[in-house]
Amino acid sequence: MGSVAVKARGKGRQLNVIFGAAFVVWIVFSAVYINKTWTTSIKATSEKAQKNASTIGVSLNGETLGRLMALPEDEGTAAYRSIKRRLIFLRTVHKDVRFMYIFRLRGGRIFFVADSEPAGSKDYSPPGQEFTEAAPEDKLPFINGKPLI
Repeated sequence: MGSVAVKARGKGRQLNVIFGAAFVVWIVFSAVYINKTWTTSIKATSEKAQKNASTIGVSLNGETLGRLMALPEDEGTAAYRSIKRRLIFLRTVHKDVRFMYIFRLRGGRIFFVADSEPAGSKDYSPPGQEFTEAAPEDKLPFINGKPLI
């Protein structure tokens, strides 16, 4: 009778090891799947944002935009009003975009040129206001010409 009990305990341990190993394999495959899905989703979102940004960039009048210097005096100009109207319109077209901003690098600091917010909005950023929340990597597109999402 003693040997039967030992064999039963041995089989129980084997089952525990098998189920434990299966659980570990399941956890590893789940983590890999979640990571792959997350990475794919982020890549797709970045590509969509990149396409939207390129489309929006083409939609803005580059000549008019070039007249804006990211100074408070820009606000009353026809160029500013034109760009502002376009940004507001583009934001309504791209419903998944909450804000649109145009920046300029000046003296190593980033300043607002125009945004898509009405002047009365708490999120309005007038031309010439410094973008104080800018991280060092936010300057890269001005330096290397490559977009940053």
